[in-house]
Amino acid sequence: MRFLFLIVLGVLFTACGSTTSTVVDAEKIKALDALVAQKNFEIVSDWAYPLANANVNAVAISGLLPPGSNANSISLVGNPNHLRIYGDSVSISLPYFGERQLPGSYNPRTIGFEYDGIAERLNVKYNEKKQRYLINFYIKNREESCKVMLILFPDLESDLIINSSHRTTISYRGNVSQHSENTTTITENE
Repeated sequence: MRFLFLIVLGVLFTACGSTTSTVVDAEKIKALDALVAQKNFEIVSDWAYPLANANVNAVAISGLLPPGSNANSISLVGNPNHLRIYGDSVSISLPYFGERQLPGSYNPRTIGFEYDGIAERLNVKYNEKKQRYLINFYIKNREESCKVMLILFPDLESDLIINSSHRTTISYRGNVSQHSENTTTITENE
């Protein structure tokens, strides 16, 4: 009896561990395809992932981070933020946690990433094997330039990585949805 139990248990573990591909809902894939084709979507991030360094660790130790957060992952739940793409225009409003590497003029708006303008060198690629989109573009204002890499997954989740000319790299995890407001193309930032 014990031998039979071990065989059944072994078969169950083998069967559960043998699938390596993820089954993705066809409706979600179609929805993501439509959002990307229309270039009209919004991402609201739930988590920020700064590069851990002495300054971010000091903030984490001080207890100033939201509950459930640490130096490597900071909860953004309840904090308004977005990345919107509509046409060739981009609107970004994201908090920033990290270290400024190059000095810049003091501007309270630059505490986070704030940008409204045209996405330069916007490139959209679909990876058929991994069933996800990779979107790259550059943004630039008077104070800094950033390379933005966005990965859109079929389950309507996203990873966003921002490499700045003046700050350490930070990434965000969020959810993709259709941008509901009627907006027109916005003008270039100063």
